[in-house]
Amino acid sequence: MDGKSLREGIYHYIKSSVQSQDEFNSLFTSLAALQRSENRLYGRYVESFGSRSISSWRDVIPVPVQFFKEFDLRSYPPGLQSEFCWESSGTTGKKSRTFLADSHTYNLVIEKLWKENVPKFEGNTYRLIPETSEWPHSSLAHFFTIGNSTEVVAEGCFRRWTPAYDSNDELISVFEFHEETETPLRLCGTSYAIASVFDHMEKLNVRFQLPEGSTIMDTGGYKGIVRDRSRDEFLGQAEYNLCIPSKNCLNEYGMSELSSHFWSHWIDGEEWWSVPPWVRVRSVDPFTGEDKNEGVGVFYDLANVWSCCAIQTQDIIEIKEGGGPEYIRPKGRMKEAELKGCSITAELTLSGAE
Repeated sequence: MDGKSLREGIYHYIKSSVQSQDEFNSLFTSLAALQRSENRLYGRYVESFGSRSISSWRDVIPVPVQFFKEFDLRSYPPGLQSEFCWESSGTTGKKSRTFLADSHTYNLVIEKLWKENVPKFEGNTYRLIPETSEWPHSSLAHFFTIGNSTEVVAEGCFRRWTPAYDSNDELISVFEFHEETETPLRLCGTSYAIASVFDHMEKLNVRFQLPEGSTIMDTGGYKGIVRDRSRDEFLGQAEYNLCIPSKNCLNEYGMSELSSHFWSHWIDGEEWWSVPPWVRVRSVDPFTGEDKNEGVGVFYDLANVWSCCAIQTQDIIEIKEGGGPEYIRPKGRMKEAELKGCSITAELTLSGAE
C-alpha cells in the first residue's frame, strides 16, 4: 500500500464508528514502516535497537519527544509542502516543531472528539486564546478554532474571543455581567490564563456566583508563567472564585507533537481522561521500558500520519485499573534527574546524527 492510500485508509478508520484491534494493528504497523522509510533519522533510531519483527503496535519503537526540538521529523516525500508547523511554547528551552503536510486527518480528530466530549452549551462563551491569524504556529489556537466551528450558537447567545488582558480587571466586569444577568458563562482558555484570573481575584478578595450551567474548559499546563498548582487546587479555585463545581470543569490534555488529545470525564467521583479508539497508551518505567500502572506516557497515535506515530513523552501518567487503555490521568512532568537519566539513549543517537 502506498503512502497516499495508507493515509486515506487511516482517515476512514478514524472517521468510522467501529474500529477493530486487527485493523488498528495492520494500519499502525504499516504507518510505522512507512515513516521509517520516509524519515531517515527515525529509521536510524529504530535500527539502533537491532533487527526485530513488528507484528503489533506494541513492537513499534517510540521516538523520544525531545527529538522534535532537535530535528525535522517530517515523514513525507520532499516534494510535499507543509501546510502547518506547530511550535511548542518553548518555556523549558528550545521549541519543538511538528509539521503537517495537510490538516485533513488532524481536523477530523478535533471535530470528532469535540462533538463526542464537549457538552452542548447554551450560554455565552469567552475564549482566552488568540485567533489562528495571531498565533499561526499554535496548535491550541487551531484546536479551539476548529472545535468552536463544530458548535451551533444558541439563539440570543454569543461566542466571543477576548484578547490577552493587560489587566484581569476587564474580565472581572465579564463575571459581574453574567452574575447580574444570570446568563451561563463558559470560560475557555489555557490553564495558566485561567489560573492567573483566579490569582488576581484572590488578590482583590472578590468572588462571583455565576449562574447554574456555567463551565470552564481549560487546556495546557502552567508553563512557568504562573504558580504551578495541582488539578485539585485548580478545581477548588474554580468553585471558590466562580461557584463552578468540579463536574462542570472540562480539561483537554494533549501536546503539539500529538494529533490526538484526551478529554476529562468524572467516573465515580474521580477525574479521568478518555483515550480515543485510534490511540494506544502505555505507562512505562523510563529506565527499563516495562509497563507500570504509573510511569512515563508512551503514545501510539494513528492520527500522527505526518511525523512519528509512536512517541515517548516526559509526562507521568496513570492508567485506570480495570479500565484497560481507555482512561488515563496526567500526573505532571518527570523530575529533572529522571529526565537526564532516561534521555541517555536519545542523546547518543542525536550525537551521531548528521
